[in-house]
Amino acid sequence: MGGIMNLVAFEIEEKRSATAQIFKSLAMEMLELAALDLSRAEPDALDRTSSAAARRADRQSALLWLSEKGDRGVVTFGLCCDALNVPIDPMRVALLTAPSQVLAQIRTILQSDTQSAAKADSNQSRRRALSCPL
Repeated sequence: MGGIMNLVAFEIEEKRSATAQIFKSLAMEMLELAALDLSRAEPDALDRTSSAAARRADRQSALLWLSEKGDRGVVTFGLCCDALNVPIDPMRVALLTAPSQVLAQIRTILQSDTQSAAKADSNQSRRRALSCPL
């Protein structure tokens, strides 16, 4: 019976950890999108093309999201920062003043996380195999 309970506890913890990781990934992607939208050059005020209008709208949406006034998704800027354990005000300032640098840092982190995730998947498979009773 103890082996079954340990297996159930292990599976619950594994699911909770996976859920937290999914939310952190979503938070990182939301910050990446805002940084991308803010790092693009603003189109000329006289540019009336559809791509210029889309860039303006994306930039405005990012600015509203940063100020917690936008409707960009259901995940707020503050919640994304909390999920990643990043202070809200310094992140807001960084995105407004140096979005290209923030974008580069996020992409470096995401690349590193992707490599780490591949290793973790391999290790998790080993742990699961070792935790299962024979």
